[in-house]
Amino acid sequence: MFSIQRRLADYGFSKATTWPEIVSEHQKWMRNYNIEHHFAHRQRQDGRHSPDDVLRGVFGRTYPEPVLERILYATRFTRYLDRDASVRFRNWRLFGENGRAGEEVSMWVYEGQIKMEYQATPLSIFPVTFQPDHNHIAQVQHPRRIETHFRSPQLELWQYSETEWLLALRRPDFAKRKPRLTRSPEAIQLVLLSLEQTG
Repeated sequence: MFSIQRRLADYGFSKATTWPEIVSEHQKWMRNYNIEHHFAHRQRQDGRHSPDDVLRGVFGRTYPEPVLERILYATRFTRYLDRDASVRFRNWRLFGENGRAGEEVSMWVYEGQIKMEYQATPLSIFPVTFQPDHNHIAQVQHPRRIETHFRSPQLELWQYSETEWLLALRRPDFAKRKPRLTRSPEAIQLVLLSLEQTG
């Protein structure tokens, strides 16, 4: 399928100069690919010669969003990037993307890694080792940023190496809260003015 896309869609992709134009060209290619007659279906006797005719709109089961939220609640977390384009996640500070401060990102935890996404586009991947409780992160090794179209067009003054740019930084554990002081039973609130004195 990638070969077909390369041959049929490259012309449209070569004219596209922005991300929305690329998305539009891809959607146009998918629509044309699905409704045109295919060589693989040429000998069908039922008159169905395109993928759209063969599938007849059957693309699998779709689940309502509340059901998906309930299924994915243990692996997907929502955070907001701070002014430094980072999030605090389980006592670690994880870098997202410059210029996205205040934006909502999704944190996916699975298969020994954390993936940070913005608008369904991966920004960073953090391979992690969990502590024996499988909840707290013991170590983040070799995190990497992913080149996306969200990157700022502004060139950086100098290129950072992997050791200079801390994509993951361990933060101190949260301090335990001190217990609230309870009022001593000996303390008695005095009346400011009695009703007899005011009358």
